[in-house]
Amino acid sequence: MIFSSLNSTNDFSLCPSAIRRAVEYLKTTDFFHMEPGDYPLEGNLMYVKVFDQTSIPFEDTRPEIHHHYADVQYWPEGEDLAGITPNPGTYAVAEAHESDDLYFLEDIQNESFIHCLPGCIAVYFPWDVHRPSVAYEGKPITYRKVVVKVHMDLMKDSI
Repeated sequence: MIFSSLNSTNDFSLCPSAIRRAVEYLKTTDFFHMEPGDYPLEGNLMYVKVFDQTSIPFEDTRPEIHHHYADVQYWPEGEDLAGITPNPGTYAVAEAHESDDLYFLEDIQNESFIHCLPGCIAVYFPWDVHRPSVAYEGKPITYRKVVVKVHMDLMKDSI
């Protein structure tokens, strides 16, 4: 997992080039004038999902993983909490949506939370269990979120 901010001084130069391309796209795109939906960047290997969503109480959220894609999540506005824990490969899948590369997990352990504010980015790899959209301090808000989906085949290039 990588957690940072587009407003930081990080140059992301040690990240795989696919992650650098996703971050550059996030830095140079005005998401406030885009309609919610899916937009191709590099065909099915990299695409963006723009959401208008409402954060939800912890007890109504579910931890998830992806097998084939990394998520580069970005908060252009609003805030939420994001749960994170390593995936030991032993958690039971409660619900699978294979066509969307989305797998909700049953009980997980050792979950930590990060407070995601405007400008934050979080990169979740298939070995990272993550729980998105948890309402900060239990107070749901509506906000815009952007997720660049990066196929793991794009990670095989050199830094």
